[in-house]
Amino acid sequence: MSSEPFLLIERCGSHRGEPIYIITKHIPAKGINPPRAYSIRCMDLGKEALGNYKAEEGGCSQTQFLNGTSDMRCLKCGMEFSKFYMRKDLYIEIRGLPE
Repeated sequence: MSSEPFLLIERCGSHRGEPIYIITKHIPAKGINPPRAYSIRCMDLGKEALGNYKAEEGGCSQTQFLNGTSDMRCLKCGMEFSKFYMRKDLYIEIRGLPE
């Protein structure tokens, strides 16, 4: 089991025939601190997944994403997050990223 935080992408339903995904940040227990998990919002995904401060400037509070050909797209505002960079940069381990 990993001792480092990671993001887990899971399918949670569908919208007009397209699968919907949620992204959860898991933080393993350390010392006396118990393990934690919380949902990643659109406005947080750039910073959490890519370490990209500029991505903090946009987005919304939505926690559901659609799987595009080359990106994950917010269900509410349509902001796009590149799957290429999520795979390449590895600022944080990302598990379950759809093809």
